Amino acid sequence: MIRSKFKYPTCLAAIFFSLSVLDGGLVAQSADTARLDEAQALMAQPLEVVLFRNGTQSKMRLMGIENEQIIFQVGNQNGEASIPLGQLGDVSFRIETDNQYNKAIGSVGNETLNPLELELIRQRNYPMVRFLPIPRENSIFHEAVKKLFEALIQLEDYEEAVQLLQNLDINNLDPDYEALAIELSADLAEAENYALASQALQGIPIESINLENLNIALETAGIIRDNENYEDAKALYDRLAKNLEVPNQEPEFWSDYCGIYLGLFEEDHLFRQKVERTTPGESLFSLQQLILGTYYLQRKQYPRAMKTISEGVAYARPIDSWTAELMYRSGVAYEAMDEKRTAAAVYDETAKFFPNSSWASLAREAYQRIQLN
Repeated sequence: MIRSKFKYPTCLAAIFFSLSVLDGGLVAQSADTARLDEAQALMAQPLEVVLFRNGTQSKMRLMGIENEQIIFQVGNQNGEASIPLGQLGDVSFRIETDNQYNKAIGSVGNETLNPLELELIRQRNYPMVRFLPIPRENSIFHEAVKKLFEALIQLEDYEEAVQLLQNLDINNLDPDYEALAIELSADLAEAENYALASQALQGIPIESINLENLNIALETAGIIRDNENYEDAKALYDRLAKNLEVPNQEPEFWSDYCGIYLGLFEEDHLFRQKVERTTPGESLFSLQQLILGTYYLQRKQYPRAMKTISEGVAYARPIDSWTAELMYRSGVAYEAMDEKRTAAAVYDETAKFFPNSSWASLAREAYQRIQLN
C-alpha cells in the first residue's frame, strides 16, 4: 500500500483553506447579486413626493405611470387617482431632502464621494427611475437619477451602473446621460471587462450619438477588437456604420476586419472587391490595405499579403491608430516568406516607433525569436 506523505491535519487545513476561498467567492458573488436585486426592487417602489402647484403644496405617493397617466395616492388613502402626463402645466414634483442627502449629492463628481453616501443616494433616487417620463421642467427626477448614474460609475459599481442603464431610455433623456453611458462603456473596456462593456453599449443609441461620443465609441470598439473579442466588436462597428455623423467608412472597414477572424470570408473570393473602397492618397487607404493584407495572411497567400501591406505602409501616417499593426503585419509577411533579416528589422522598428502600442510587445517577442534562431 502506498501511504500519503501528507498528514491529516495538513490535508484538512488545505481543504478548509480551499473551501474558505471558494466560500469567500460565493459570498462576494451573492452580495453582488443581492445588491443588483435590491436596486431592481428599489426602482419598483412608490415615490414619496411633494407636489407644488399655484403656490400650494401637498404630499403624495407616486405609484407608477400607465397609459400616459401618472398614478398617485394622497396621504393615507388607499384609493388611487391620476394626472395626464401631457397636462401637468405648472405642476412641479420634488422630494424632501436633508443635509446628509444634500451633502452626498454634492460629493458626486468629487473625490470625497464614499460608499455610504452612494448608499444614501441609491435609497432615495432609485424609485425616481420609473418617473423619468415626467418632463424635466416638472420634476427633479432627471437630475437626481443622473447623479445616481454618475456616482455608480465614479465608485466603479459597474454591474449596477449597467443595470441602471438598461432601465433608461437614453433617446429621451438629456445628452449628459449619453455621455455618461459612453464613459461607462469606455471604463469597462479599459478594465478589460469586455462582456459588460458590450452590455453597456447595447443600451446606448450608437446609431445616433454625436461626433464627440462617436469617437469615444470607436476607441472603445478598438479596445474590444484588440483583445480579440471580434464578435462584440463587429456588432458595435456595424451599428456605428449606421450613424450619419460618421465622416468616413472606418467602421465598415473594421467590421470586415473582425469578420476575417470570425471566419465569415473563408470562401469569399470577392472579398477584395468588397473591401476596396479607397485609392492611394486617401485617408483610409492604409487601413484598407491592412485589412486586405490580414485576409491574405489568414489564407497563407504571403506574396499577395506582402504586396498589399507594403502599399499600406507606404501611405501610412504615424497618427493613424492602425499604423503599428500595419508595421507588425509587414514583419509577419516577411517572416512567412523566410526573409527573416528584413522581418527582424521591421519588428524592431515597430517596437521602437510605437513603444506604447499593444503591437510593440508582440513585435519585441517576434524580434527576440528571430534573433535566437
